[in-house]
Amino acid sequence: MTRGKYPFDFGAHQMLAVIGTSFSVEYLIRSLYENTVGRLTEWTSSHEAVEEDLFSNRVAREYADFVHVRPFYEFSFWQRFKWLWSENKMWGRHPVRKWERRAFLSLDYSVESFTAG
Repeated sequence: MTRGKYPFDFGAHQMLAVIGTSFSVEYLIRSLYENTVGRLTEWTSSHEAVEEDLFSNRVAREYADFVHVRPFYEFSFWQRFKWLWSENKMWGRHPVRKWERRAFLSLDYSVESFTAG
């Protein structure tokens, strides 16, 4: 419907291709990790959520609500990284799952913080 009304914008198409590709690769890597290591550590906890699971669920909900009204790159993943370490105890039930989640979320929030600017 817009063909002929607006000139072709190569830069916009290129940006969408880069963002779409990087998003797809990111979620492919996440899927591979979560369906191997994540499932194994979940199994070690008898599928019982640890503090870090609940924390990541809360952050995911905050992020989903946030991007409905603000650009994604304004979300403070760095703040969530700091909260991950300050709000959750190092020891508790199912330490293997706790430490795996903490390591994964630390990497995730750090990378997101870096890529979002």
